[in-house]
Amino acid sequence: MRLKNFKIKHNLLDFTLADIQNETFEVTKESLVAYWKFIELSDKINQGNYSINNISAVSDSIAFFNVCNAILSYQSCYDYFLQILLFGFGFNSDFHTSKEYRKLIKDECRLSTFDHKEIDGIKEQIKIDSQFTKDLNLFSLSNEEFCKFYSQFKNYYDFRNHNKYGIAEWANCIKHQGGFITEELYNSHRSHNLLFQSADSSESFSSEAIYAHLPSISEILTRLFWQNEKIVEISNWLYETFYPIRKIEAFHTYYLPKDKIMLTKNGTEQDK
Repeated sequence: MRLKNFKIKHNLLDFTLADIQNETFEVTKESLVAYWKFIELSDKINQGNYSINNISAVSDSIAFFNVCNAILSYQSCYDYFLQILLFGFGFNSDFHTSKEYRKLIKDECRLSTFDHKEIDGIKEQIKIDSQFTKDLNLFSLSNEEFCKFYSQFKNYYDFRNHNKYGIAEWANCIKHQGGFITEELYNSHRSHNLLFQSADSSESFSSEAIYAHLPSISEILTRLFWQNEKIVEISNWLYETFYPIRKIEAFHTYYLPKDKIMLTKNGTEQDK
């Protein structure tokens, strides 16, 4: 199976000059950031592809390095999808400096956050919708075309957790808890495996239990090829949505911040 690439089809500056002259397009910080996110997305896909093409290395450890890099590269593409959505539709708060921009990326570009709730006198951490998600849902209720777009976006975005081809859990283990290793590399370390029995010998713990995931290189490649297919499909879909879609009156955003414009089904702009 041949890996696909996502290529930027236009230079934003060339793309917008005529529109600016015709007064049909306004270049904002948000639209510029969204465009650069597409460039970073393209680079990240290429990085993942390069790692996949070099997985068949001379040693299990080098192969494992490329496996991890490919998984993390592809998983980060889903973060770029969110950033493109945040800035492309102007759901972000305003920013004027690099420091404000970095804080915004960290704090606002997430679909969920955590809060603490007291249950039976014990404080527990619970996951709740972020402000970004609340804004997306609210906008979906007020705009039919965006509702269709967002529904499709969520279907695409959920592929990172696909029960058969998802990589989100693998990526999370690699980045945080550990517990991910290829079957081939684990087998080369079997001489270090130890078994601990409980006092009554009813239960046991072995070093194998440290690893929640022991996929083979073959299984990993299958997932990564499917992820490549879907990620490039999503990337092209998003790009076609944000740029050539200007020609479709039913969905004309003008890239103005959401507090200055409200999208309507016929594509006209109305100040709030």
